[in-house]
Amino acid sequence: MSPPGPAELFRPDRLLTFSDGVFAVAITLLVIDVHPLAVPPDSDDFTLLQALWGMRQKLFLFAFTFIIVGMSWLGHHRKFTYIARVTGGSCG
Repeated sequence: MSPPGPAELFRPDRLLTFSDGVFAVAITLLVIDVHPLAVPPDSDDFTLLQALWGMRQKLFLFAFTFIIVGMSWLGHHRKFTYIARVTGGSCG
């Protein structure tokens, strides 16, 4: 039996692209709970504003969580500026 060879190294772009997809799915899942308003098309702006005001808690939570996930995504990208190569093997 031959000893295992050196771990294959690849650029971190592949891992970063995968994690971008994971963040995109997380942000997409956030919007599932925000349902469209039942406002007639011929209503005025005040009616729309009243309907949005009724959704204020859901919209606030969506915006807050979107900002938190966005900050996490940005921090993740900043960390990858220090990573030059990634091994394809498992840890341990």
